[in-house]
Amino acid sequence: MTTTDALGNAHDTTSGRFIAREYGRPAEVELRFSSEGSFLYPPERWESTDGDGGLRSYLDFWSRVEISDGVLGNVTTGYAELIRHEASLDSSQWTAHFNSAHYKVLNGGSETAVRRVLEQRDSEWEAHFAEWASQRHMRIRPNDVRAIARAGQLWYFSGSLPEEAQTVIWESTMRVNDSETTVGRVYTDYRLEELREYFQDPETTAAEKLEDLRLELRRMQQPVAE
Repeated sequence: MTTTDALGNAHDTTSGRFIAREYGRPAEVELRFSSEGSFLYPPERWESTDGDGGLRSYLDFWSRVEISDGVLGNVTTGYAELIRHEASLDSSQWTAHFNSAHYKVLNGGSETAVRRVLEQRDSEWEAHFAEWASQRHMRIRPNDVRAIARAGQLWYFSGSLPEEAQTVIWESTMRVNDSETTVGRVYTDYRLEELREYFQDPETTAAEKLEDLRLELRRMQQPVAE
């Protein structure tokens, strides 16, 4: 006697043997995924129009895709932190060089001579810092951050396009800081390669992480009670 189980397998109840069942070839299934993408997770492929290698659809996507306030805040904070760090480092190096050049006066001169050197140091530092600041953007303005963030993603993900299309993107013009510039210039001037870690929309913003770090460092610097 032969019976069939819930899976369609046949069993010979007389001998206890399992009777193999022949299965047909599985149907071929084509998987289709959404190509819409988002600012942080763009599409993998771009539709080519008139043999442009996907350039037109690529530019259209990055000009329209929405950017969250969290990402914009992170990019702004990341750049501010980068400039703050470099300014602090430059100040330390410049001061050390000045003090070394005036070591004898600062460590053995009269009170009048020391005061004169310190006044000279303050004056020269102000001039040095003004020149240093003039050579870079000291901050990202709120009304520029959206365009700057787009420029960052435009270039970062352009590796999926043909080399000719990448050149077009690098040289594409845009308006930032009340003047015409290019994607490549923005990517370089605002150090967007160094800010890649800030192109995210985490549960805790970069600003909150930095504040937590400062509080932890302050706690570590406090004297330990005996």
